[in-house]
Amino acid sequence: MEKNIEKFVNKILNKEKIKNGFLEFLKNSKEEAHEYKEAAQILNNYAKTGNASKEDIKKVRTQLIDTLKISSSLALFILPGGSLLLAMLITIGNKFDINFLPSSFSKKS
Repeated sequence: MEKNIEKFVNKILNKEKIKNGFLEFLKNSKEEAHEYKEAAQILNNYAKTGNASKEDIKKVRTQLIDTLKISSSLALFILPGGSLLLAMLITIGNKFDINFLPSSFSKKS
């Protein structure tokens, strides 16, 4: 019986899967921070010069949407049961092709 419990715990707490998930999260967070910094530089240049290319505007718009997604996700996560609600929302959104995750966290094809 003790071996069955140990197998169950090992199956749930798959250390390699947790480690890979955490490393993926760190990589995506670093990429999101880089995008945020790039958008801030574009806005700074726009404030100084008064002009920006269409590509720059698109980058800033995408980053603003990502920031709103992160903010709303954190607000949901803080609520009691919010982590479950957020997971359900992301799963349901994927079925209807609605992305609730920032662009850095979206699966790249």
